[in-house]
Amino acid sequence: MGVIKTHDTVIGGKSYSTKPFDGVEALTMLPRLMAILPDRVANILFQKDTEKVEKLFENEEVIRELGLDVVKYVADEGLDLRVLRDLLKNTDCTAGGYLDGENDTVTINMSEKFGRHFQNDYFHLFRVAWWVGLVFFTGPSIEN
Repeated sequence: MGVIKTHDTVIGGKSYSTKPFDGVEALTMLPRLMAILPDRVANILFQKDTEKVEKLFENEEVIRELGLDVVKYVADEGLDLRVLRDLLKNTDCTAGGYLDGENDTVTINMSEKFGRHFQNDYFHLFRVAWWVGLVFFTGPSIEN
């Protein structure tokens, strides 16, 4: 049996760590995510060349444009973006104490502190959500 990978990255100067959902949770999450993605965004996210996708998402203008496409689509269709909070259930952030009012480095779960962590920084939310989505749904999450 394989070992579940933990994926780590730094986005906007904050360290993030995420673990994939189990199979049942993933099968529930994927259709919810697909429902909020316009076709153009889904086609970009789920293309086979994952290196190309990762490179694309290093470009802040691309993330802004695709994020705006998602927000417009969600508004036009009467959908709900709270699925992004659920997507971040297994994601933690380690950063300076501003996250909880202390002056220490803290680690918090993104789903639990979602509103406060991303308050007034929706671009950052999209960057983190894109990364987690790419990790979960475009590559293997188990090391053999």
